[in-house]
Amino acid sequence: MKNLIKVVHASKNKLDWDEETYRGFLLRETGKNSARDCTVAELARVLRYMRSQGFTTSPKQGRKPRVAARRQGMLSEIKALLASAGRPWGYLNGMIARMLGEKSP
Repeated sequence: MKNLIKVVHASKNKLDWDEETYRGFLLRETGKNSARDCTVAELARVLRYMRSQGFTTSPKQGRKPRVAARRQGMLSEIKALLASAGRPWGYLNGMIARMLGEKSP
């Protein structure tokens, strides 16, 4: 429940809604003046509407691997390829697992 409220507030900020617009929307959509008073179903409905207005969540980016100094050049190239394709570091981990035939835990 707390996570949904955090996502609602993050989407409000990302959509650049002022407080008056946000409160009016909540009142119209749920009949309540605060996200804290909403049920899970009401918060889900609010998020569906916000997504229809253009809010998107970004995928978790993962963590850049630590490598030896002599491999930093190769890592920089991989980083550039991932950035140009709009892929997170987790994509690389999945690709390596597929290439090596490993199953994720």
